[in-house]
Amino acid sequence: MRTRQRRSLEDAQLLMTPMIDVVFLLLIFFIAVTSESIPLSILDASRGNAQPGNDTIDVRIGVLPSGFTIDGITVDSGKLDGALSSIVDRSKRQRVVVVCSEQSRHEKLVEALDLCEKNGIEQVAIMSRTGP
Repeated sequence: MRTRQRRSLEDAQLLMTPMIDVVFLLLIFFIAVTSESIPLSILDASRGNAQPGNDTIDVRIGVLPSGFTIDGITVDSGKLDGALSSIVDRSKRQRVVVVCSEQSRHEKLVEALDLCEKNGIEQVAIMSRTGP
């Protein structure tokens, strides 16, 4: 019968080269991934970046269960289309915020986004709020 030879703890080795390679690969990966992202400080909503005198118009569209509001005035989809068209005619640079609540219907949200696209509005944001 063959006896096993026991290795002593003195023979055990910890190879550092593969671990260093893995650490460098992870470092390169995280640098590559985060270099394309936008710092969160740029996305701070509490401070506006609109400059006085520029021709940007901010429009707020509310999506209701039965229709829309534009800057607080209740309108149907035809009037919303006309209002967005006149905004584009006055200013080529405009921003639209579409506000939805829990009671808003998805089809109305999609309709508002379609009207923005139809009128050539490129800067569109969607915001949700709780309540009606």
